[in-house]
Amino acid sequence: MGKSYEPAIQYYCAFCMTPHAYGENAPPEVDCIECHSPLIHAPKMTPVQSGRRVMYRVSANEPLGFFAHWPQDRPTPGSLTDLSLNGIQFNCEQPIEPYTNIKVQSALLDAVVRIVYCRAPEDVSKRYTVGAKFLTLRLHKNRGAFVSVET
Repeated sequence: MGKSYEPAIQYYCAFCMTPHAYGENAPPEVDCIECHSPLIHAPKMTPVQSGRRVMYRVSANEPLGFFAHWPQDRPTPGSLTDLSLNGIQFNCEQPIEPYTNIKVQSALLDAVVRIVYCRAPEDVSKRYTVGAKFLTLRLHKNRGAFVSVET
Protein backbone atom coordinates (compact mmCIF):
# COMPACT_ATOMS: atom_id res chain seq x y z
CA MET A 1 0.00 0.00 0.00
CA GLY A 2 3.05 2.30 0.33
CA LYS A 3 3.74 2.49 -3.44
CA SER A 4 2.52 5.50 -5.38
CA TYR A 5 0.62 5.02 -8.60
CA GLU A 6 2.85 5.22 -11.69
CA PRO A 7 0.90 5.37 -15.00
CA ALA A 8 2.07 2.88 -17.64
CA ILE A 9 1.94 5.53 -20.38
CA GLN A 10 3.50 8.86 -19.45
CA TYR A 11 4.39 10.58 -22.73
CA TYR A 12 2.03 11.64 -25.50
CA CYS A 13 2.18 13.56 -28.76
CA ALA A 14 1.24 17.18 -27.97
CA PHE A 15 -1.12 17.24 -30.95
CA CYS A 16 -2.91 13.90 -31.40
CA MET A 17 -2.18 12.45 -27.93
CA THR A 18 -0.73 9.20 -29.31
CA PRO A 19 1.51 7.62 -26.63
CA HIS A 20 5.26 7.37 -27.24
CA ALA A 21 8.21 5.97 -25.33
CA TYR A 22 10.79 8.73 -25.92
CA GLY A 23 10.25 10.58 -22.67
CA GLU A 24 11.16 14.23 -22.15
CA ASN A 25 14.15 14.12 -24.52
CA ALA A 26 12.85 12.85 -27.84
CA PRO A 27 15.52 12.95 -30.57
CA PRO A 28 15.08 15.84 -33.07
CA GLU A 29 14.42 13.53 -36.01
CA VAL A 30 11.63 11.51 -34.34
CA ASP A 31 7.99 12.12 -35.30
CA CYS A 32 4.74 10.89 -33.85
CA ILE A 33 3.86 7.56 -35.47
CA GLU A 34 0.24 8.68 -35.95
CA CYS A 35 0.19 12.35 -37.06
CA HIS A 36 3.90 12.83 -37.92
CA SER A 37 4.28 15.86 -35.63
CA PRO A 38 7.74 16.48 -34.15
CA LEU A 39 8.12 15.12 -30.61
CA ILE A 40 11.13 17.26 -29.63
CA HIS A 41 10.18 19.95 -27.11
CA ALA A 42 10.60 23.57 -28.13
CA PRO A 43 13.44 25.41 -26.38
CA LYS A 44 12.36 27.59 -23.45
CA MET A 45 13.64 31.10 -24.13
CA THR A 46 13.65 33.71 -21.37
CA PRO A 47 14.83 37.34 -21.37
CA VAL A 48 18.43 37.90 -20.35
CA GLN A 49 18.88 39.19 -16.81
CA SER A 50 20.32 42.44 -18.13
CA GLY A 51 17.02 43.06 -19.89
CA ARG A 52 18.62 43.25 -23.33
CA ARG A 53 16.95 41.23 -25.99
CA VAL A 54 19.17 38.50 -27.46
CA MET A 55 16.72 37.29 -30.04
CA TYR A 56 14.58 39.29 -32.39
CA ARG A 57 11.26 38.52 -33.96
CA VAL A 58 11.30 38.26 -37.69
CA SER A 59 8.45 39.44 -39.84
CA ALA A 60 7.66 36.85 -42.44
CA ASN A 61 5.27 36.37 -45.28
CA GLU A 62 5.54 32.62 -45.54
CA PRO A 63 2.73 30.24 -46.46
CA LEU A 64 1.92 27.64 -43.83
CA GLY A 65 -0.55 24.86 -43.35
CA PHE A 66 -2.14 23.80 -40.08
CA PHE A 67 -4.14 20.90 -38.76
CA ALA A 68 -6.75 21.85 -36.15
CA HIS A 69 -7.68 18.21 -35.42
CA TRP A 70 -6.55 14.71 -36.31
CA PRO A 71 -7.18 13.06 -38.63
CA GLN A 72 -7.56 15.85 -41.17
CA ASP A 73 -7.15 15.13 -44.89
CA ARG A 74 -5.08 18.18 -45.79
CA PRO A 75 -3.75 21.22 -43.96
CA THR A 76 -5.78 24.41 -43.71
CA PRO A 77 -3.88 27.25 -45.43
CA GLY A 78 -2.54 30.22 -43.52
CA SER A 79 0.18 32.83 -43.76
CA LEU A 80 3.02 33.15 -41.27
CA THR A 81 3.50 36.82 -40.31
CA ASP A 82 5.82 36.75 -37.27
CA LEU A 83 8.34 34.22 -35.95
CA SER A 84 10.52 33.88 -32.86
CA LEU A 85 11.91 30.91 -30.95
CA ASN A 86 8.98 31.22 -28.51
CA GLY A 87 6.16 31.19 -31.02
CA ILE A 88 4.49 32.41 -34.18
CA GLN A 89 1.79 34.71 -35.43
CA PHE A 90 -0.17 33.82 -38.54
CA ASN A 91 -3.31 34.77 -40.45
CA CYS A 92 -6.06 32.38 -41.48
CA GLU A 93 -9.65 32.30 -42.71
CA GLN A 94 -11.19 30.62 -39.66
CA PRO A 95 -11.14 31.32 -35.92
CA ILE A 96 -9.19 28.96 -33.63
CA GLU A 97 -10.04 28.73 -29.95
CA PRO A 98 -7.33 29.78 -27.47
CA TYR A 99 -5.64 26.88 -25.61
CA THR A 100 -6.13 24.60 -28.63
CA ASN A 101 -3.08 22.61 -29.73
CA ILE A 102 -2.59 22.53 -33.51
CA LYS A 103 0.03 21.12 -35.87
CA VAL A 104 1.81 23.68 -38.10
CA GLN A 105 3.92 23.04 -41.20
CA SER A 106 5.89 25.45 -43.39
CA ALA A 107 9.12 25.58 -45.38
CA LEU A 108 10.81 26.92 -42.21
CA LEU A 109 9.47 24.58 -39.53
CA ASP A 110 7.27 21.78 -38.29
CA ALA A 111 5.71 22.32 -34.87
CA VAL A 112 2.90 21.74 -32.46
CA VAL A 113 1.70 25.04 -31.01
CA ARG A 114 -0.82 26.13 -28.38
CA ILE A 115 -3.07 28.98 -29.45
CA VAL A 116 -2.65 32.02 -27.19
CA TYR A 117 -5.02 34.43 -28.95
CA CYS A 118 -7.21 34.67 -32.02
CA ARG A 119 -8.23 38.19 -33.08
CA ALA A 120 -11.23 38.66 -35.32
CA PRO A 121 -10.68 40.84 -38.36
CA GLU A 122 -12.08 44.39 -38.21
CA ASP A 123 -12.99 44.13 -41.88
CA VAL A 124 -14.88 41.04 -43.09
CA SER A 125 -12.60 40.85 -46.14
CA LYS A 126 -9.55 40.33 -43.86
CA ARG A 127 -8.34 37.24 -42.02
CA TYR A 128 -8.07 36.19 -38.36
CA THR A 129 -4.78 36.97 -36.60
CA VAL A 130 -3.60 34.05 -34.47
CA GLY A 131 -0.76 33.97 -31.93
CA ALA A 132 0.66 30.70 -30.65
CA LYS A 133 3.53 29.40 -28.52
CA PHE A 134 5.66 26.45 -29.50
CA LEU A 135 5.20 23.16 -27.64
CA THR A 136 7.36 21.14 -30.03
CA LEU A 137 9.57 22.56 -32.76
CA ARG A 138 11.76 21.35 -35.59
CA LEU A 139 13.46 24.03 -37.67
CA HIS A 140 14.36 23.18 -41.25
CA LYS A 141 17.13 25.80 -41.34
CA ASN A 142 19.30 25.62 -38.24
CA ARG A 143 21.65 28.48 -39.01
CA GLY A 144 20.76 32.05 -39.85
CA ALA A 145 17.01 31.50 -40.10
CA PHE A 146 15.98 34.15 -37.59
CA VAL A 147 18.29 34.28 -34.58
CA SER A 148 20.43 37.34 -33.88
CA VAL A 149 22.73 37.76 -30.91
CA GLU A 150 23.87 41.07 -29.41
CA THR A 151 27.32 41.14 -27.85
